[in-house]
Amino acid sequence: MCSSDLPNGTMQVSRIDVIDVTGAVAVDAATERARRALEAAVHWLYRHDRDLQAPYDTKLGALLHEPSFQNLLPQEVYQKARLIQQEGNQAVHSNRAIHAAVATAIGASGLPEDAVQLLPTQDRAAVGEMLRAQGDIDMIIPRGGKSLVARVQDEARVPVLAHLDGICHTYIHTSADPAMALDIAVNAKMRRTGICGAMETLLIDQDYPAPKELMSAMIDAGCEMRVDDALMELDGRSVSARTQDWDTEYLEPVLSARLVGGMDDALAHIARHSSGHTEAIIASDEAAAERFLSEVDSAIVMHNTSSQFADGGEFGLGAEIGIATGRLHARGPVALEGLTTYKWVVRGTGQTRP
Repeated sequence: MCSSDLPNGTMQVSRIDVIDVTGAVAVDAATERARRALEAAVHWLYRHDRDLQAPYDTKLGALLHEPSFQNLLPQEVYQKARLIQQEGNQAVHSNRAIHAAVATAIGASGLPEDAVQLLPTQDRAAVGEMLRAQGDIDMIIPRGGKSLVARVQDEARVPVLAHLDGICHTYIHTSADPAMALDIAVNAKMRRTGICGAMETLLIDQDYPAPKELMSAMIDAGCEMRVDDALMELDGRSVSARTQDWDTEYLEPVLSARLVGGMDDALAHIARHSSGHTEAIIASDEAAAERFLSEVDSAIVMHNTSSQFADGGEFGLGAEIGIATGRLHARGPVALEGLTTYKWVVRGTGQTRP
C-alpha cells in the first residue's frame, strides 16, 4: 500500500502486503484449499486446482499509468519472470523511485537486476511497440484509465490481462434487515468512492419496507442520488437518472438507484448493465441469496457484505495487480496464483495406448 502523492510527485511506500509464497507456485494442488474467511460472514468460494501449478516462464509487459508497480514485484521475482514496465506521465517519479529501490534490492539478493526493467519514456508510440511485440513480450497487463485499457484490448497482438470498469451493484432484497442494509449500502459507496469495488448502482426491491431511509442515509452521507421516478418521490434532494447513468462507473460520491420488481428484475438489470466485476445481495432469505450467487455472472458475488471487500488482500491473496472481469484465464482478484498456469503431469509404468 502507498500513501498519497508527496509534494515532489514521488510516492512514499509505507507497506506492501505479500502473502507467504513459499511453495505457492510449484505445488501439489490436488487437495481443496480454503480462502481466509472474513468476519463479515461471507462464504468465500473453495477451489479445486489442477494437478500441478506452474509459473509462467515469461516476460510480462506492464503499462502502468498509476503507481501499482510495487504490487507486481514480489510475484514476478518469485516466479522468476521478467517484468518490463512502460511508465505513464501521472506516476513517472513514483515508478522511477520504486524501480531504483527494487533494482538495488534484487542485485543485493544475487538476482539479475534486469529482471525488472523500466522503459525511460512516456511516448505513446512505445505502447504500440509493446502491444505488437509478439515473441518478446508474453503478456500485457494494463493499469490505468479506461482509454488505456481499451486501446490495449483493441490493438494488442499479445495476450492481455485486463482490468476495466467496476460497475458494481448492490441489490436490497425484500427480506433484508433494514439496519444491515443501510450500513452496508453507505459503506459500499462512501468508504472509498474511487476504487473499482465501490457500489455504483443500488437496486431496491419494490417490497422492501424502508427505501426512504436508505435514500436519506446516502444523501446525508454526501452522496448525489440519481434515481428513477419511483424513488424521486421519496426524497426531493435526489435527481432524475439519465439512461447513461446505469452504465457509468462514477468513482465519486454519485450513485444511481432504482426500484426493481423482484429478483427477476434485479437479475435482468445486472445482466444488462454490469461490467462483470462485483455484485452483492443483502437478504435474510437464504434461498434468495443462493439464487443470486448462482445466477449472477460476475467475477465476484457477495451476500450480506459490502462490495468494498472486493480486494485480493481481503481475500487472503496478498498484493494484487487488479481484478480481472474476463473468463480466461484468471478471474477476480489477480495475485500470485492468477499469474500461474498449469501443466498435466502423467506418470506411467510402461502403458501404451491401444
